[in-house]
Amino acid sequence: QQWCRSHHSWAPLTLAVLLTVGLQLSGHLLFARNAILYVLHDESREAFLNRNVPGYPLVAWINTNLSPSDKVFTLNRNLIYLFEVPVYYGHVVNDARVDIMIGTRNPSRYLAQLRSVGVTHILIDGDGDSGADDGVSQWRSLVALGCVDQVKTFSIATFGSRTLPDLNQGQDSYALYRINPDACRPPSAAG
Repeated sequence: QQWCRSHHSWAPLTLAVLLTVGLQLSGHLLFARNAILYVLHDESREAFLNRNVPGYPLVAWINTNLSPSDKVFTLNRNLIYLFEVPVYYGHVVNDARVDIMIGTRNPSRYLAQLRSVGVTHILIDGDGDSGADDGVSQWRSLVALGCVDQVKTFSIATFGSRTLPDLNQGQDSYALYRINPDACRPPSAAG
């Protein structure tokens, strides 16, 4: 500002402000592109969510095929807002009612805890082929004991950015299991 006064020219300061504001608006428009397209075009909510939320197709399937009397256990917080059926959000650290902390391995208690909160289905996201059966992977023990039946598997397209989805694309797998406690074998029969 002092330089502008001494040289009787506000042009450099004005140019700097305009360039800064222009750059900020350009960045904002780039990141708002998806929402702008949704508002300006005749795109359905379903199409918008399919395009912008990895995992939405499985939520749509669950909303269509499960009933309000069902309850889905999931670890995916970003999806729970889209379910129309009841959901139980499990969290490794903050959940005291269903113990899924790393190292926890007690399938009987895990099943009892799921049932005590009304869970009828478990939604599993692809956690690799580690074969672990502790913590969040205790569902594997329930499969081995016959306590759950696989309802459906999903292959989901993933992306690292909604703004630039072509930069980091991939696939993830999910599975939906129905709890069937009457079919459980005692833990000693699983080995």
